[in-house]
Amino acid sequence: MAQGETRSDKRGGILRHGLHVGYHAVLFYGLTLTERIDVTDGLTLLPFEQLRSFVDNRLVEELSPPGAGFHHWRSIGAAVRPFRWKLTFHSSGREGEFEEAQTFLELLGVAHATPVLCLAALACCMDRSASRLLGGVDYRGVIYRARAAQGFDGFDECPGLAPEAFVEAKKAFDNRTSEPFGKLAPIIGRLAD
Repeated sequence: MAQGETRSDKRGGILRHGLHVGYHAVLFYGLTLTERIDVTDGLTLLPFEQLRSFVDNRLVEELSPPGAGFHHWRSIGAAVRPFRWKLTFHSSGREGEFEEAQTFLELLGVAHATPVLCLAALACCMDRSASRLLGGVDYRGVIYRARAAQGFDGFDECPGLAPEAFVEAKKAFDNRTSEPFGKLAPIIGRLAD
């Protein structure tokens, strides 16, 4: 679809540029993502640049380590679950969605042997243009929890996502209902801290 084109949904309404899509997101610091990566069952990793119009930049500046903007926020990413909003009330996300994303990020940190810090869990992040369509001036979602990464040095370049570490984390994530994972889960959480 060319830029500026519109497409119709099943009810005949016009949707421009996919503005009907929002995200439940867990922002993180510690790995450099360069592209979108699908994890599983609707869980996706996005570089911050692809989420910039959905998240309040002041929140990111407040929670990120000093100097993180020096590298154009490349060490900030998000684990997201997309949702499609309608001109109706909708749920603000389930706490379990954020726990799954956080578990995967912890596994990524352990697999990469580097800290991956969850900065914030945000529900119902919508594009600025979409929030104006809903009558909001600048709606940026609901913050479930937030943690500042002030103890980290944002001027340091964080490692890129290593394919073998991603596969290792995904394999553990896919088997998180197994008994061995249940025994290791507290250790994984502690190592991730």
